[in-house]
Amino acid sequence: MKSLKIVSGVVFIIIGVLFFIFLRMLNDPEIEGESGRIGLDTYFISLIPITIGLIILFFKKK
Repeated sequence: MKSLKIVSGVVFIIIGVLFFIFLRMLNDPEIEGESGRIGLDTYFISLIPITIGLIILFFKKK
Protein backbone atom coordinates (compact mmCIF):
# COMPACT_ATOMS: atom_id res chain seq x y z
CA MET A 1 0.00 0.00 0.00
CA LYS A 2 2.89 2.33 0.73
CA SER A 3 4.37 1.91 -2.74
CA LEU A 4 0.98 2.70 -4.30
CA LYS A 5 0.90 6.01 -2.41
CA ILE A 6 4.43 6.84 -3.51
CA VAL A 7 3.65 6.08 -7.15
CA SER A 8 0.38 8.02 -7.11
CA GLY A 9 2.07 11.03 -5.45
CA VAL A 10 4.84 11.06 -8.04
CA VAL A 11 2.32 10.68 -10.88
CA PHE A 12 0.32 13.67 -9.60
CA ILE A 13 3.49 15.77 -9.43
CA ILE A 14 4.52 14.75 -12.95
CA ILE A 15 1.05 15.57 -14.31
CA GLY A 16 1.17 19.00 -12.67
CA VAL A 17 4.64 19.77 -14.02
CA LEU A 18 3.69 18.66 -17.54
CA PHE A 19 0.54 20.78 -17.37
CA PHE A 20 2.62 23.79 -16.26
CA ILE A 21 5.04 23.24 -19.16
CA PHE A 22 2.11 22.95 -21.57
CA LEU A 23 0.72 26.26 -20.31
CA ARG A 24 4.14 27.90 -20.73
CA MET A 25 4.23 26.75 -24.34
CA LEU A 26 0.75 28.16 -24.95
CA ASN A 27 1.78 31.52 -23.49
CA ASP A 28 4.42 32.15 -26.16
CA PRO A 29 3.53 35.57 -27.71
CA GLU A 30 5.67 34.87 -30.78
CA ILE A 31 3.32 32.04 -31.78
CA GLU A 32 -0.07 33.41 -30.82
CA GLY A 33 0.58 37.15 -30.56
CA GLU A 34 -0.66 39.23 -27.66
CA SER A 35 -4.07 37.54 -27.74
CA GLY A 36 -2.40 34.25 -26.85
CA ARG A 37 -1.49 35.39 -23.35
CA ILE A 38 -2.66 33.17 -20.53
CA GLY A 39 -3.65 34.66 -17.20
CA LEU A 40 -1.74 34.02 -14.03
CA ASP A 41 -4.70 32.26 -12.46
CA THR A 42 -4.38 29.49 -15.04
CA TYR A 43 -0.93 28.65 -13.72
CA PHE A 44 -2.38 28.16 -10.26
CA ILE A 45 -4.60 25.40 -11.67
CA SER A 46 -1.45 23.45 -12.51
CA LEU A 47 -0.43 23.69 -8.86
CA ILE A 48 -3.44 21.62 -7.77
CA PRO A 49 -2.09 18.20 -8.86
CA ILE A 50 1.39 19.15 -7.64
CA THR A 51 -0.05 20.01 -4.22
CA ILE A 52 -2.09 16.81 -4.11
CA GLY A 53 1.02 14.79 -4.96
CA LEU A 54 3.05 16.52 -2.26
CA ILE A 55 0.32 15.93 0.30
CA ILE A 56 0.17 12.23 -0.61
CA LEU A 57 3.96 11.95 -0.27
CA PHE A 58 3.93 13.87 3.01
CA PHE A 59 1.26 11.68 4.60
CA LYS A 60 2.98 8.56 3.32
CA LYS A 61 5.76 9.12 5.84
CA LYS A 62 3.41 9.22 8.83
